[in-house]
Amino acid sequence: MSAPPCFFYADEATRERLARPGPRVLLVGGYGGFGNFGDVLQLKGALAWHRSAGEREPVVVCHACAIPDAGYCGRLRRWFGVREVLFWSPEALDLGVIGLERVMGAAPIAHLHVYGGALLNRYWGATAVGIIEGLIEQFGAGHYVLSGQQVDERFVSELRGHFERYRPVLAGGRDPESARLLAECGVEADDSFDDAIEMIETWADRARNALQEPFDLLVHLNLSYYTGESDLAELGGQLARVAAHAGQWAGGRHPRVALLNAYSDRRADEVCDALGTVQQLEDLFPFLRFEVFQLGQMALEFAGSEPEAPMVPGAKLALACSYHVSILCARLGVPCYLSARNAYYRQKRDGLGMAGDLDSFLRDPRAVSLEPRLAARRRWLHRMSDAYRLAPSARAPAGPAPVEGAPRPWVPKSRGAQLASLQAELQKGAQAWREQQAYIGQLHEAKAWLEGQMNEWRRQALEGARAVEELRAYVAQLEEAVRRAPTRGGGGAR
Repeated sequence: MSAPPCFFYADEATRERLARPGPRVLLVGGYGGFGNFGDVLQLKGALAWHRSAGEREPVVVCHACAIPDAGYCGRLRRWFGVREVLFWSPEALDLGVIGLERVMGAAPIAHLHVYGGALLNRYWGATAVGIIEGLIEQFGAGHYVLSGQQVDERFVSELRGHFERYRPVLAGGRDPESARLLAECGVEADDSFDDAIEMIETWADRARNALQEPFDLLVHLNLSYYTGESDLAELGGQLARVAAHAGQWAGGRHPRVALLNAYSDRRADEVCDALGTVQQLEDLFPFLRFEVFQLGQMALEFAGSEPEAPMVPGAKLALACSYHVSILCARLGVPCYLSARNAYYRQKRDGLGMAGDLDSFLRDPRAVSLEPRLAARRRWLHRMSDAYRLAPSARAPAGPAPVEGAPRPWVPKSRGAQLASLQAELQKGAQAWREQQAYIGQLHEAKAWLEGQMNEWRRQALEGARAVEELRAYVAQLEEAVRRAPTRGGGGAR
C-alpha cells in the first residue's frame, strides 16, 4: 500500500535552506498551526529537547488550512524560534499569492519526530498517518520516533498496518494505556508521559514565583465536537455545584473567577472553547463577572528562556475541560476536576490519576500529584536520547507527489470552513436541481407517452366508428335486398 498524496509548501527562505543538505529533523504532531494551549506547548517542548541535543535543525510541519494570511509564516518563526517551516495539504494548492510554493528540490531529511498529541484516534488518526507517510516518502526519513501519543483502541488495527509499512525506532504513549496499545502493535514502546510537561513546569515555576493575588476559581470550558455530548444542562449543573462550593469561602462577595480560554481559533463551527461555551450556556453560566486569560495566545508568546512570568493566577479550585489545563493546575498546586464526557477524555483523566466523580472531588478537593508520571517521563527521555544515537536507516526519497488537474486556489483559514460549507450547500443544491431536472424529463416522457396513447386511442376510435358505419350500411343493404327479393311460389300450385 502506497502513501496517500501529500503536498508540501514553503516560502523561498525555507525552500533555499532545504535544498542544501544538512542534519535536520522533521517535527509533526499536535500543533498543526491552530492556537491550542497544549498543542503549542507540546511543539515548544519538542523543539527545546532537540535544541538541547544541538545536532539537527528542526523543520516544523503545519497544515496549509491553518494559514490565515500572508504574514503567518513570519509569526510562526517568531513564536517558535525556527527557520524552516513546511505546510502540508492533502490536495494541490496554489499558494503563490501568499509567497508559498511547492517544495520540489529538497535534500533528503533522515529524521522524523512525531511529537505528542491525541492524534492516533478515530478523529484524526487517518490524517495523521497520511501526513507521516507522506513525509517519509517525499523526504526519505529513515529514523522515525513517536512520543507523547494518546492512542485510541479503536484505531489500533489501522496503526498496526501503518507500522508494518513504516516501522518506528521507538514509540511513546502519554498514558499507560496508550503505551500498552503501542506495544500491542509490535513496536518498541514505552510510557513517555506528555511532551508539554517541561514547558508547563517552567510556566508553573514562574507563575508561582510571581506575586499574584489568588482567585477563588479557575474555569476552563469546551464544547467542541471531540469533547463528547454537548449537554449544556449537565455542564451547567457542574458549574452550579462548583459555584456553590466557591461561594462558601467567598464570604458573601462574588467569587473571583478566572476564565481560561485555551483554544483561540476563528473556526467557530469547529472549535467552541471557554468564551464560546459561556455564550452557549446563556443563563446556565452562574458567574456575573470574570477575568479572561488567553492561554492559547500566551503559549504562543511564551519563551522558556525569558524571565517574564506568564499571567496565570493561582486559585483554590479549578474546573477544566482540558487535559493540559489540568496538568498546569496540578503543577500550580490547584485542586482541579477534569470534566470527561466521553471515552477520549476519560482516558486523559485516568492517565493523570484524577478523580472521576465531581461531588466526591468537591467533598475533598486536592491537587493531584504527578510524581509517578514525571518519573516515567525521566525514564523516557533517557530512552529517546539512546534512540537518537542510532544511525538512521537508508531510505531513498520518492520525491514530490504528482499533481492531477489544476491546483485549488488558496482560501484563508477564516473563510475556509465557510467556503467548504457553502460549497457543500452548493453541491446539495446542484444535486437537487439535477434530480428535479431528471424528474421533469421523466414527466415530459410520461406526457409524450400519454399523448401517443391518446392519439392511438383516438385513431382506433375513429376506425371503430367508420367500421360501425360501414357495418350499418351493409346491414341496410342486406335489409333492402331482402325487401326487394320476389316471393317464391307466386299464386301457388293447383
